[in-house]
Amino acid sequence: MQQIINAILKNRNFFIYILLLLFSIIFLQNKSPYHQSKLREISLSMSGTLLNFRNNYQQYFQLKEINEELVRENLKLKSQLIKSESIRSSDNPTLELGNSKINLIPARVVKNSIGSVRNFIIVDKGEKDNVKTEMGVISADGIVGITNQTNQYFASAVSLLHRDLNINAKLKNNNAFGSLYWPGYESNKMILSDIPTINSINIGDTIVTGGMSAYFPKNIPIGEVSSFSILPSKRYYEIEVILFTNFSTLDHVFIVQNLEKPYLDQISN
Repeated sequence: MQQIINAILKNRNFFIYILLLLFSIIFLQNKSPYHQSKLREISLSMSGTLLNFRNNYQQYFQLKEINEELVRENLKLKSQLIKSESIRSSDNPTLELGNSKINLIPARVVKNSIGSVRNFIIVDKGEKDNVKTEMGVISADGIVGITNQTNQYFASAVSLLHRDLNINAKLKNNNAFGSLYWPGYESNKMILSDIPTINSINIGDTIVTGGMSAYFPKNIPIGEVSSFSILPSKRYYEIEVILFTNFSTLDHVFIVQNLEKPYLDQISN
């Protein structure tokens, strides 16, 4: 209390000035119509500025909430689209919206590396969201990686841009399948190998998942052929693939929960 009193005494001239100013304003407002009008204009202007600030502040957070809701709806629609695309391109559909054997868990990328030869991604979903190791990760544009570590709230995934990762992939137009790997150079290019030369291939052909693993449903888009050559053995192509997924701007992804994976693992082991 003594400190407050000392502070008032120390700044008494300032407080006296403020007090006299308030008295002067009140006196002018009551006695002078001109000053009364001006004070009202100032008051209105200040009130308008404060209200505008408050409304902008509220709108900012409302827009943030609306944006998050739009993102959720967008992810939901993309999830359905990915599933329906897999159904349409399959002779024996394994994905059904009503009774699905594949769940797509939406997640947000919180960390992503592209500058190493062994890159990883961290997402904001973990064991509490039914995320486990060895689950595929895809984006709305294509495949992203495979989960390798999880805790309660987060999961780490081996990125497609990892030199030691190989993905089963195929040419969409003729179903010829091979092995897709990243040579460790550009973040938008991979190599598809082991495609026999008896298969026709053209620049611009679409590459999709082969479906011969429990990580990814088949026919999920990966990229398109940008160039190809025949290896010296003349038996296989070496195919350069431009990825559909832009890893430098990766934000929202889906984690693929294959409900039949435990049974597939039992048979495989």
